Amino acid sequence: KDYFKFRRTLNKQKMKKIIAFLILTFIISNCSDDDTRVISNAISQTTEANAEITFTTMKISGKVVSNDGNKITSQGICWSENPNPTTSNNKVTETTTTFSSVISDLTVNTTYYFRIFATTSIGTTYSKELSLKTLTLGNTKWKFTIVDNNGTELLANVDFNDDFTTIYTEPSCTQTDCYVPNGTWSLEGNMLKYIGEGSDPNISTHVFTGKIIGLTMQQGTYKHLAAPDGTWTAVLQ
Repeated sequence: KDYFKFRRTLNKQKMKKIIAFLILTFIISNCSDDDTRVISNAISQTTEANAEITFTTMKISGKVVSNDGNKITSQGICWSENPNPTTSNNKVTETTTTFSSVISDLTVNTTYYFRIFATTSIGTTYSKELSLKTLTLGNTKWKFTIVDNNGTELLANVDFNDDFTTIYTEPSCTQTDCYVPNGTWSLEGNMLKYIGEGSDPNISTHVFTGKIIGLTMQQGTYKHLAAPDGTWTAVLQ
């Protein structure tokens, strides 16, 4: 009798464990279904072709779709220089479910990772990650407008090469009278230093410093060893 009683007790314990396991499996299965539904809320509509990439900006588009009655309480774009950005990184919040935003203040020649996000009562979910790179200054040509402190305006064309060298030409020169110095360029973040002749700013004939924004160089100052200082701007050719 004691043996059969022991067996019945053991079977009851096994049955309880089996029931508990089935309940846990059911709960996990439901949670997985919910996660799958919510993830489909955030959709990226951006490609490298339509991102309108500049040196410091990108246009990112997306949309969010509410599924199964889960109300979307917040949506937008998040990004980072590291993979898998979240809303804890940089983000912009949108008021509509279909949107496009120009992300600005990015760094020249830098890869960024973007995801569309949607927040519901269940949590925040993200679209598939997209990585894009801002334009590089190397191998570009610029048209400079220089105005010295006396009001004299000078136009120049400058090639910025991949090896951080430059070639400066004045479009008004003739074949027998052309000033074509070789210089150097460097970037610290989006701040440009362009040394018009050589690589030493202390002895170079002219030195330009300024900030790159979008497709322009602006907020620039110009120093000349033998002529008045001034300001300058430049646009991409």
